[in-house]
Amino acid sequence: MAFTNADTRSASPQADLTRVLADTIVRFERDNFHRTARRVRVHLVDDLILLRLQGVLSPAERNLAESREGQMLMRQLLVREFEEVHELLVLRLNEVLPGRRVRGVSVDLDPAADERLIVCRLDGPIDSLTGTEDATWETGTHEAL
Repeated sequence: MAFTNADTRSASPQADLTRVLADTIVRFERDNFHRTARRVRVHLVDDLILLRLQGVLSPAERNLAESREGQMLMRQLLVREFEEVHELLVLRLNEVLPGRRVRGVSVDLDPAADERLIVCRLDGPIDSLTGTEDATWETGTHEAL
């Protein structure tokens, strides 16, 4: 993964963590869903990690997303698929989180927006470990916001 100029600044613990979380979700998506999101945004809020993946649908899925029924089918499929692999995501995130554990994961898909949202609940506030900075990973790049 290439890094943008934003990464040449002195890295803060927050920037390091958001970079690691973005890398972790990108690898998880690639390994388990054979997908690469066009853009990944990581937001750390209190005891939550919000992972916003944009550009996750194939051309055929974007066509399917044009109908309400197609959108419902895609959401149902995502929920079923995610039920099978969410424990692996929890394990991977727990490996990279300093002093915190993931207690729960929720996922949703907005097919019309070509966007997936993953919310991870932690056992305590993440900001006490790192600060308050968000990050974006975009088509092979990563930059702190």
